[in-house]
Amino acid sequence: MKINLKYIIFIALVLLMLPSFCFIIGTQFIPVYIPAILFIFCILLIFYNKKLIRTLLYYYKQTPFKYLVLFFIWAFITIIFSIIKGKFFIGGFITGTLGGLICSVMLPCILPLFIVPKYINIKTFTRFLYLFFWFVFLLGILDFLIFYFDIPILKEVITILSNKRLLMLNSTEISRVMIGNLPRARSIFDEPSFLGYFIFVVSPIVYEWTLSKYKIFKNNLINIVTKRTIIPFMWISLILTQSPIFLIFNIIFTTIYFLIIRQEYKKIIRHFIPISILFLSLISVILLIFTKIDLSSTYLNRIFLVIQNINSFEDFIMVEPSLATRIITIINAIKMGLQHLFLGVGYGNMSYLIAEQLSHSSIPLTKELEIFVLLNKTNPASTIFIKIFSETGIIGTYLFYYFIVKEIIILHKLIPMLYGKAKILISSFQIFLITYILSTFYSSLLNDSYTWVIIGFILTVTNYYINRIKHEKT
Repeated sequence: MKINLKYIIFIALVLLMLPSFCFIIGTQFIPVYIPAILFIFCILLIFYNKKLIRTLLYYYKQTPFKYLVLFFIWAFITIIFSIIKGKFFIGGFITGTLGGLICSVMLPCILPLFIVPKYINIKTFTRFLYLFFWFVFLLGILDFLIFYFDIPILKEVITILSNKRLLMLNSTEISRVMIGNLPRARSIFDEPSFLGYFIFVVSPIVYEWTLSKYKIFKNNLINIVTKRTIIPFMWISLILTQSPIFLIFNIIFTTIYFLIIRQEYKKIIRHFIPISILFLSLISVILLIFTKIDLSSTYLNRIFLVIQNINSFEDFIMVEPSLATRIITIINAIKMGLQHLFLGVGYGNMSYLIAEQLSHSSIPLTKELEIFVLLNKTNPASTIFIKIFSETGIIGTYLFYYFIVKEIIILHKLIPMLYGKAKILISSFQIFLITYILSTFYSSLLNDSYTWVIIGFILTVTNYYINRIKHEKT
C-alpha cells in the first residue's frame, strides 16, 4: 500500500501545534497527550519511508544534530544507572522522558529535517512560522481581554485553543493567575512566564524578518497587516503577561539589537524611544483610568518590594514568593548536581529527588515548596541548565550546549557567503540560538515543542545553503 507522505506530514505538523490536555485526580496532574500520541503515529508512518531514515542518518553524520542525538542517548544511559541505583521514578520517565524528551524535543526537531525542502519549501515554512508567531501574540492579547471582561462563551473557546490547566490544592481551585484585578496573558502556554520566554527567544526572528525590505507573503494585504502589527502585538502581549523578568530581558535585548547589531542609532533616537515612551504611557493611563487596579499589587511594585527587602531572605520570601521559590530550588538542585557530577541523578528524576533535598534545606522554604515537600513530589520552577546539569551531569550538559554552540559557529561562517533573503534568514537564526542559550539560565521550558520545531528548521535550512554553496563552487 502506497502512502502519500505529503498528507501525513501536513497532519503531523498541524497536530504538533495543538495543545496537550490533562485532568486532575486529587492534587495530581494526569496529562493526556492526545495530539502527541497522534503526532507520534504520523512520525511512525513517515519512518515507513526508507529514504527518510537515510535522511536522518545523513543529518547525524553531516550536521551538529549528532550531538543532540548523543545527548538523547546519554539521557537514557543516566536513566539506566538510576534504575541500578534504585533511584528511578516511573512518573519522571513518563512525563520527563516519554512526554518531554521524546514527544516535545526530539520528534518536533526531526520533523523539519524530513519535510523541508522536499515536501514544504523554505519560503512556505517561513511563512508558516511567521503567521504562527503573529497568532500567538494576538491570542495573548485576546486571552487577557476575554478573561478581564469575563466573557463565558469566549473563555471556553480560548481555553480549548490554549494549554490552560487547573491547579487543585486543598480543594481550592486556582484557574487563573491574577495580579490585583488583572488576569495575566498566557496565549497558548500553561503560564504567563512561558509566553514571556517564547517572546524573548523568537524576538530576533520577528525583528529580522519584519524589518527587512523583503515580502514574506505573496498577498500584499496579508504582508502589510502582519508586518505592521506583529511587533506591537508582541510587545502588548509581553506587557500583559506582567512578567517583570522577561520584560526587562526584552528591553535589554531590543536595545542591544538596534544599537549594536543593526547599529541604527538615528532610528532609535528619532523613532523607537519616543514611540516606546508614548506607547507605554498610553497603556499605563488606560489601565489606571478604565481598570480598578490595586497599585500595591502591580508588578512594578513587586520590583520595588524586592529591592527594599533584598537584605533579608525571610522578608524577600514574603514579598516575592515566586522568585524565591525559583532561587531556593536552583540552589538545592545545584547541590544535588554536584553530588552526582558525571552521571547526574537520571533524566526526569530531579523533580522527585529534590523534594528530599528541600526537606533538609538550610534555607527557609516558601509556602509553595512546603506544600510540595509535604506531598513528597515536586516540580518547582528551575532552569533548563540546572535540569540538564543535575539530571545528566557534566557530560550531558556538554553535549546539549555543544550542539547549539556548534550550530551558531556554522551559521556565523555561512552569513558572509549569502545575500538577500537567505542572509537575513541565517542571521536571524544565529541571534535566535544565542538568545535561546541565554534563556536556558532562567527559563525552565526545555520541553517547548515550538522552540524545537524552529531549531529543526534551522538545521535543515543551514544544510540546504551549505550544499547550495558547494554546488555553485563546483
